[in-house]
Amino acid sequence: MSRQYSPKTFLRQTPNPVLRRYFRSKGIDPEVDWDALTPRKIDALFDAIEALPDTQRDAVERDFRRIFDLATPRGRLLLIEQGTELGLGLDERLADMENHYEAAMVAFLDHRDVFEIVSCVHEMDRLGHWRKRRVGERLHATTEPERIEAFEAALRGIYRKQGRGRCCHVDRYQRRDPLRFCYFAYPEDFPTSDVEYDERRNFRRVTRRPVMENAFVYDPESGTLDISATGPREHKEALAEAFCKHILGLAALPPEDGRPRYTLAPAMDPSFEFPIEPEDGVARIEFKSIRLDYPDAEQTRITVSVTPNGTPNAIHTSMRRNLNPGTRPLRDLHPSQGQIVAEFKPVNGRRGKRVNTTITYPDRCSLGDDPHEQVVRHILHRAGLAND
Repeated sequence: MSRQYSPKTFLRQTPNPVLRRYFRSKGIDPEVDWDALTPRKIDALFDAIEALPDTQRDAVERDFRRIFDLATPRGRLLLIEQGTELGLGLDERLADMENHYEAAMVAFLDHRDVFEIVSCVHEMDRLGHWRKRRVGERLHATTEPERIEAFEAALRGIYRKQGRGRCCHVDRYQRRDPLRFCYFAYPEDFPTSDVEYDERRNFRRVTRRPVMENAFVYDPESGTLDISATGPREHKEALAEAFCKHILGLAALPPEDGRPRYTLAPAMDPSFEFPIEPEDGVARIEFKSIRLDYPDAEQTRITVSVTPNGTPNAIHTSMRRNLNPGTRPLRDLHPSQGQIVAEFKPVNGRRGKRVNTTITYPDRCSLGDDPHEQVVRHILHRAGLAND
């Protein structure tokens, strides 16, 4: 059953000490006898709030409604979870509160950053119009301001084609269990107008520019992107492509089947070898480096490098030497980028050509159309590293 906000119920449920702290923080004196207030006798405070100037009363009601939304068992758990994420250790403090209303009010007063994040997450759980899309496992979801600003600009461009979206703001948060990277976008919607009364009770029409709410949720383990936005499939695909390019660093939106064009997973097998055929004219081909991503919230990365000299499985020897399989088994690490060098056999007494290439999961490869590069591309296909 959905909960309905009631001012008097909110005042009855919220302990007086934190209510009093709230009004002090706002510089508002309701002029009531706080010692005389009880859960059954809150009319004096309700009447005092009603008597406030319109701007103050409206601000108080907006705050109380937001606090009310998080005054639930789930709201308290989300506040504790986000406090843990930020290293604040709110579990003991909020767990000892008298009720959910006090916990939500204390978070609003003392940990506003936590409160704002949880408000967004809570709102996301109530959004509709979701579309799920496979984009690739364990991709790096950026925190760089420049790339997030580029994403905002891309969203503005998408919505400007519809005659709206002149402004757009994006916030980024993380959720755990399972780990998800959440981006909330607020592009400007069409202007609209409302009829209202002003401070002098005069009847007037007011124009406002509301915002739309779009949510982008990337799950690195499942490799899925969930988007909440209104509009047809083509519009959501455009939003997904903007996210993939600017936030995940992909060249384009992956195809619907979700199959990566490039993968380094086969190379994690210690017995892996590049399948060279006589007609390739290749003397040797091997890895110079492999970048490994850890499955943690910090998106830790480590690059293992070797000097190519023809030693079999040199890259795997370096992995075992530099990484501790007892702490984190290699099978848990995701190979996201590899540098490969191929050395061709000498021709007519001339030194064989070298081709260096970098492949990045799931859709980037530095190879061009040179004949030698085409040979390397065929070898990558045979090795199961390329599907393009």
